[in-house]
Amino acid sequence: MLNIKKRIWIALVLCLGISVMGLGKLWLFWNRKRSIGPRQLQVYSETYLMKYNRFVEKAALPKYRKYFEDYANAPFIINAVISSTHGAAMELVPSGKVKFQCRMVAERIDQEIFPVNEASREYESIGVPINVTAKSIGIRNLSVEGITVSETGSLRTKDVVVKGINYPNTIVIKGCNQIKSWSRKVAREDALGYFHSDLNFAYMFSEEFREFIATPELTDIAKTIHAKLQEGAYKVKYGYIEFRDDLAALIARATAHGINPAFAKSIYKFLEKDKSWFERHIILSGILICTIFAVFIWLFKWGCGRFITFMQSKP
Repeated sequence: MLNIKKRIWIALVLCLGISVMGLGKLWLFWNRKRSIGPRQLQVYSETYLMKYNRFVEKAALPKYRKYFEDYANAPFIINAVISSTHGAAMELVPSGKVKFQCRMVAERIDQEIFPVNEASREYESIGVPINVTAKSIGIRNLSVEGITVSETGSLRTKDVVVKGINYPNTIVIKGCNQIKSWSRKVAREDALGYFHSDLNFAYMFSEEFREFIATPELTDIAKTIHAKLQEGAYKVKYGYIEFRDDLAALIARATAHGINPAFAKSIYKFLEKDKSWFERHIILSGILICTIFAVFIWLFKWGCGRFITFMQSKP
């Protein structure tokens, strides 16, 4: 009888646990399907900017953070828009203060952000229309005929011209207006993805930034050459040719990064100069070491003589 009751209790507990788990998953599924409100979009924007700034500060020294405009142009007024029918967006407007403002619209979000008006109707088409269906697409410095964002698409624009109208600020726009597309987790993922996009952009368009990125690699190669030189590895019959080839490999890596070869040579020369006082003054170092050694021997002999004299003077 006890065994039957025990089994019934175990079965009830298991059923209760399964029911709770099922209800939890159902609640999460339902919650993810809900449309976002201003508060959720504000949390997304704050998380996005916080994470983006951390990625920039971790990757670049202060001097080079100017190449990341979503970092350098802060603080922002965040203009958020939520469509009740299709999508949501946020625009980062450079300002002297931090402010969040949100409005609700009935239009599709892509039509609200990039509207067809009198100015755009008179625009002569130059680019092609863009239909965004994938996640985390980024476009900048581009002129297009129109932008359409599907339910599954998300896009970040910067300095784009749409039907002759310029949109200079960063705009993040998504075809989905549900919480699943605007959560904290998604904000972190978007910040990382767009940070990498900006990193590549800075690398492509600034030689100064390419020098910054390439310096650790070029320094390692230059250190290897310098170490071989110090160890006498080039003091062989064809040592000069090997040294020349190693130096050429250093310059080739700089050229591969799109950097002036003189920069690679300057790194090597810097390492040559970055020697200790003893390395820079070998002759003087030898004389100094010999002098110190001679003084030490003299002091040792003098001390021994004094000790012997003291011991002999004892009764």
